[in-house]
Amino acid sequence: GGEKNIADEIRMKVKSEKLIDLSGKCSLTELAKVIAGSEIVISNDTAAVHISAAVSKRFLCISNGSYFGRFLPYPEAVFPEANYLFPDEVIKDSEHPEKLAEKYRINSPIDINVVTVDKVKSRIKDLLK
Repeated sequence: GGEKNIADEIRMKVKSEKLIDLSGKCSLTELAKVIAGSEIVISNDTAAVHISAAVSKRFLCISNGSYFGRFLPYPEAVFPEANYLFPDEVIKDSEHPEKLAEKYRINSPIDINVVTVDKVKSRIKDLLK
């Protein structure tokens, strides 16, 4: 379905021998093993982010802010290798996390696509330095 289409689109754009597409091809336990062997995990707010934290692997979570204060972000004291990329609308309120938690605890109406590919690439470059 949709996961396969997105993976195909990414593979067409990236065109790298280093890219391995495992979408829909591994179980949850196999995913944990793949993540444990990763340098960094880049994902939206899915099980991959939470498995990354569980196996102590640095991650970049791209999120529209949904479930803020409920499932994300991980507190620094719990997992300091957590990194997040939110839309500017969410970031502007980041000085008041209690407001974010109240506003986005259940859902966020913000389109995740406002987090641009260029912003993601830039953040990845910074994290891999």
